[in-house]
Amino acid sequence: MAENDNTIRRSDGTIEFLGVSEEVTVAAKTETNAPLPEVAVTATNINPLTRISQHNLLRSCKFAFRLDALPECSSFNKEKVKEPFGTKRLSERINLIELTDFTFLCDAIELPGRSVTTLEYLIPGLQKIKTPYRRDYNEITLSFYYNDQSKIFEFFNDWVDQMSYTTTSNRYFNDIVVDLTLIQYLDTENFSGDHEKYMSVKIINAFPINVSSLPCNWADDGFHKLSVSMFYEEAQLEAVEQ
Repeated sequence: MAENDNTIRRSDGTIEFLGVSEEVTVAAKTETNAPLPEVAVTATNINPLTRISQHNLLRSCKFAFRLDALPECSSFNKEKVKEPFGTKRLSERINLIELTDFTFLCDAIELPGRSVTTLEYLIPGLQKIKTPYRRDYNEITLSFYYNDQSKIFEFFNDWVDQMSYTTTSNRYFNDIVVDLTLIQYLDTENFSGDHEKYMSVKIINAFPINVSSLPCNWADDGFHKLSVSMFYEEAQLEAVEQ
């Protein structure tokens, strides 16, 4: 006799559950310790890959990097004085490097991770116990292609020079940090042919702590890639509602 779409009650009192990959016999008791009939679970055509194929897996190559602004201390972000003929001196704020160059030349990013610092202590007769007391953000590493038009290598080296003087004076923290945006896209496209945004991560108050060298040798015919490690104060996850 059929109980529902997933169970079948046999004539001997056992119940057969459909949709599990192994045959298991389960015996249970009620609160009154009265034994229940044994339940037989048999294999059917359920395949876990069927459920996985229904999900849209995210690809690591579907990303974008955006530098929201240039740091105040950068020499690439300064006042340019113009002296048009027959007029007074004018000054305007200009960027000597395009912000879109960072997006197009960014080769690899890292979505930030977290780590927890713990304190270990021992209790006699028990195993060692760890207690969390601090949360830390992991540094992120960005990789950029280097070309003859965008002065990315010069920009990051200038950033380091401007925020770390060789004298006793130092910059204010707000003058050396900027915000970054890391975007993860879905693998599918919308009707206009654009990839839909899955989530974005806002990197708050970031600045470089390591700018890699650019090795050159005659045996390598590849392109230059610049790796930059960034420290940041906070990361805010902004998920997009689907």
